[in-house]
Amino acid sequence: MASGDLSAFVLGPTGMVGKKLVSELLHSPRFSKVTTIHRRAFKDDEKADFPKTNSKLVEKIVDFDKLEEHREYFRGHDVGFCCLGTTRADAGSAENFVKIDHDYVLKSAQLYHAETEPGKPSHFVLLTSAGSNKCSYFLYPRTKGLLEFNCANLGFDRLTILRPGLLDIGQDRRPSSRPLEHLGHMVYTNLLTETMRKTLGISTGNVAAAMRKVAEDWIASKHSPTVVQIYENNDLHELLSKI
Repeated sequence: MASGDLSAFVLGPTGMVGKKLVSELLHSPRFSKVTTIHRRAFKDDEKADFPKTNSKLVEKIVDFDKLEEHREYFRGHDVGFCCLGTTRADAGSAENFVKIDHDYVLKSAQLYHAETEPGKPSHFVLLTSAGSNKCSYFLYPRTKGLLEFNCANLGFDRLTILRPGLLDIGQDRRPSSRPLEHLGHMVYTNLLTETMRKTLGISTGNVAAAMRKVAEDWIASKHSPTVVQIYENNDLHELLSKI
């Protein structure tokens, strides 16, 4: 596939990793169209790293409880990215957390798979978390692990799963503060050695760069036959060392 003719969609484009990923794709010469699928428009500060001219960017505002009504937004893409996620505290309940982190994502993946035209390779790049395990006793890793399992059974030509560790958010701040994120940043920056950082954590910008790279590499490989590829935190650092 020639340079500059790839199309992608991004779920969760206003989050800490999501907005970095959108910036990566907009700056990449490989992508000519980037469709963001979200519940509200970007705020100005969330677009700070975007190119001044965003001719590639197509924003689609949806009601995630009515995704079937927006299935055309998932059509015609070479790759779909998912950065959608929340916390139990922000969701307000365990039920709402599962709905956002599992149900909305799985429904989006199902629509992307269903709307991919026959013969066109499909690649879904899914951001989850270190420790994801569908058999876990704990809600967060269990939900992420169940999502991975269910997406793996949809039949994508390639499913890439990224499991970063402790996320370093740098100088970014959410309008609604998540104390654990800021605590994680303090630990990552002030208490961890360089070796420990590579083992335990990674910056949000580097996660986004890795997501872009795995998509571009799969296209460049002429769609290698490995169906499910999982990148743990150390794997992400190794991948980024090749950029």
